[in-house]
Order: sequence, then structure tokens, then C-alpha cells
Amino acid sequence: MLLRLPNRNIALASVLIFVLGYTIGNATKAYKLGDVPIRLIENDNNHIGVVELEGIFDGDLKGSITGDTRVFLGENQIIPNTEGEFKVRADDLFINYIQIKVPEGMKFVASKRGKYYYSVTSSAGEGITPGNRVYFSDAEEAKDAGYLKKN
Repeated sequence: MLLRLPNRNIALASVLIFVLGYTIGNATKAYKLGDVPIRLIENDNNHIGVVELEGIFDGDLKGSITGDTRVFLGENQIIPNTEGEFKVRADDLFINYIQIKVPEGMKFVASKRGKYYYSVTSSAGEGITPGNRVYFSDAEEAKDAGYLKKN
């Protein structure tokens, strides 16, 4: 048989159960946790090397190195002064190395925008922008495409 309580009593009982549950829950949580000791330890991150690049000033790349770190620019090691600061010419950083792979069997190259063809090993042939290159396996193929031999 169900216990029939007026709505007011149900609401009061619900609030009482909620408050009692909340209070008991917090009391047991505080009891279980207790006082957790906090220990301060020394910062031991000094062995982590950091390279900071400050920027380019008057054509020189300036920065600093902390920790046990080696920094190389190409094959050359950057050696900082006693304060850990360094300065190198920024020109060394901005060399644009372009490597172009010539398709196998291709001996001649021409520019899509030009009218001459060149050997793939010639300086003129190497100077053609990669996006504008057209390759040919022999001189006849280049002539048939409308290109002239450059003397």
C-alpha cells in the first residue's frame, strides 16, 4: 500500500533528503581527503636547452641560447658569447636552394613562355623556372614542338 502524503509534505521531504545528502557527502569527502601535504621542489628545468630568436637587426640574426644546446646554421655551429647571446649574418639564412628533378630520359628543356630549347645540364636550361619547364628526349622532338636551338 502506498503512503499518501500531501504535495506540501512531499516537497518538504525532498528538500530535507537533498540537504541531508549534500551535508553528509561533503563531510565524508573532507574526512577521506584529510590534509594533503604540499611540497615545494626546486625547478629542475635548467637542463632543457632553449634557443630564442629575437629577430633580424641591421642584416644580423640575433638571439640567445640557454642550457646545453648546440645550434647549427648549415654546417657551421653558432657559438654564443659568455652571456649566451649570438649574432650571425642573416644572408646565410636566406639562401634559396632549388633542386629540380629531371624526368628520366629527358635531355632537353624549354620554357613554356620561350622560343628556344636548351640542354638540361646547361646554365640557361637550369635557369628556367620549374613551373614553366617542358622536357624533350631529343632535339627533333623540341624542334617539332616549335622551339629553336639556342647557340
